[in-house]
Order: sequence, then C-alpha cells, then structure tokens
Amino acid sequence: MLDYKAVIQQGKSMVRATGSTKVTTVQGQDAGEIILFLQHRWEDADGNIFAYRVGTASERITKSVPDWKNSHRVPIRYGDITKTPNYKSWERLSKDRYMARNSKGKMVPVQEIGYKADATPTHLILQISAGCQEAFTGCPGNVLWVDNIRLVY
Repeated sequence: MLDYKAVIQQGKSMVRATGSTKVTTVQGQDAGEIILFLQHRWEDADGNIFAYRVGTASERITKSVPDWKNSHRVPIRYGDITKTPNYKSWERLSKDRYMARNSKGKMVPVQEIGYKADATPTHLILQISAGCQEAFTGCPGNVLWVDNIRLVY
C-alpha cells in the first residue's frame, strides 16, 4: 500500500539518450511502474544464487494523477501467475534482471527458476519508477511522487 501522484506524458515522444550517441526518438508509450517480488533464495556450492518467485505485485500508471491517491493497494498474487488473465510480460521470471552479492563476495545474477507459492520468502524486491522502459529510454517530464509505503498482511 502506498500514496502516490503522477505526471505521465501521454502522446509525447519517448527518447533514448545514452550519453554516447545522439538523442533519438523511439516508438512506444512510457508509464510509471510499481513492482514488488517476493523470492525464496539460496546459493549453490559454486556461488550461484537461485530463487523461486513466491509472490508478484505490479501496476503501471498510464495516466496523470494530479491529486494524491492515498492508501492505494497493489495486491500480491502468489505462485505461478503466468496462466492468470491479468498476467503481464514485465512480470516474467528473470535469469539476470537483479544482482546480489554471494557468500564469496562476488556480484552474481539472481536466477529465478520457477514459482513456489508455499515457499517462505527470504527476499523482497520493491521497484518504483516514473518510467517503465529500458535504461536511458523514456518520456522526459514523467514524474512519480510516492509516500507512506507500507506492507499489508
């Protein structure tokens, strides 16, 4: 649960600006994004980190919300959500989306290998962004204000 308000630039062009090349216009629509993943993680003898996805909560904010929307809930869905009607591609499992330091002190990718609703979560990932595109890509002017983040259980 959280409070938020947003400015989302609808109908404006997105840009890609890496700093190493000129700024280019790209197709698509940007949106604010709220994502929460519950994971059960473990490490093998070689230092690889694996995880089951226990729960997934996500929402994209596609329109401006000029006044604070208070006590907004983003429900967590447990287990394998890929067969549910509201499953979105950005909720998919990841082999290298997130990194973690293993017991050997090395940064390695967290490899999600499946869903397990009955596993006890060991890690929570919360990502909130004014844009949902890949790095260096988005719509200038998008803003997402967030306050009073809390877990409801």
